Amino acid sequence: MVKNQSWVRKESQTPELLIHEQYHFNLSEVIARKIRREMSNIHTIDAIALQEIYTKWIEISKDEQAQYDKETSHNKINSEQIKWQIKIDNELDSLKEYQNEIIYLN
Repeated sequence: MVKNQSWVRKESQTPELLIHEQYHFNLSEVIARKIRREMSNIHTIDAIALQEIYTKWIEISKDEQAQYDKETSHNKINSEQIKWQIKIDNELDSLKEYQNEIIYLN
């Protein structure tokens, strides 16, 4: 996150919007854990393979973030927001072994 590039209209500042934005951050953490999981399965250090994994997941992340905003209509559809929160929370939980920023290559 780049703090000085983050903003919100004053009239839109609500606790619900803050939760929505927090889940954008949480979704990024899901992707980071998936990157760590995939990189941890590499048996030799290969810069090209690592870059390919990273590039693939960054594209997936862009798509997921856009889908999140689309399905929740930027937090305007509460039922969809709740579905996404549950989905993201479940993914974070299932990937908890990859929450550490250190990757151990086999």
